[in-house]
Amino acid sequence: MRHETGGVVPLSVQIALGASHLIVALVQGVIAHRGARGKLPRNHWIGFRGARSLSSESAWIHVHRRAAPLTWVSSAVAFFAGSAIILLDGSNEWMILATTLVAAFAIIILMIMAWKVGHQGLPGS
Repeated sequence: MRHETGGVVPLSVQIALGASHLIVALVQGVIAHRGARGKLPRNHWIGFRGARSLSSESAWIHVHRRAAPLTWVSSAVAFFAGSAIILLDGSNEWMILATTLVAAFAIIILMIMAWKVGHQGLPGS
């Protein structure tokens, strides 16, 4: 007796996964755009929030301006992954899973890199 594990990803799940990536892309795009221009207000909710970046307005602006290029790249990864997930054939569950996991991993790595690049040149780095 052979056991098959293949199936079809429900459209609602596929749309939810894709939409979550697109929301991440939008948020990161806003952070990158506003941060690059020094227009992201210092806050405790969004952006690269740490003791050093929150220590002063100039530190906050420095971190977000330096981190903006990598944040843009991460936003693009999330956008393309979200679009691909929505457009993929639902019967290709492994491709949907792979796209989700690879994009999530890439976004995490890019954000860690952006954090490090953003904090370069701050006092204490």
